[in-house]
Amino acid sequence: MKYVFIEKHRAEFSVKAMCRVLQVARSGWYAWRLRRHQITPRQQFRLVCDAAVRKAFTDAKQRYGASRLADELPEYNVKTIAASLRRQVLRAKAARKFSPVSYRKHGLPVSDNRKRTPRTVLTTKVIPQAV
Repeated sequence: MKYVFIEKHRAEFSVKAMCRVLQVARSGWYAWRLRRHQITPRQQFRLVCDAAVRKAFTDAKQRYGASRLADELPEYNVKTIAASLRRQVLRAKAARKFSPVSYRKHGLPVSDNRKRTPRTVLTTKVIPQAV
């Protein structure tokens, strides 16, 4: 936060004076300037991990959670994969229920349903009883 203040006010005050007032080392400020746009090893790991998790997640049709993805990606543990899923806001979808009947109009010939043929109805004769 102090380094950002020094960066913003460099035109108005000298770096030496601001570092003295804010009680930070000038060498620390110059080192911060050099490394502020570099990717840290942790950020690099997260980028690689996120890409691998996203690919495995989409290959599994977005159905696998962290524990099943851990089986697919043995180089990462379950907690790392779960954190990656949360970071990317990826949630596993529930498996779809199997439906053997298609109600879509597909234009293909459909055979007749032989189980639903009309049956002959037996008529029973009702005999009135004497009261």
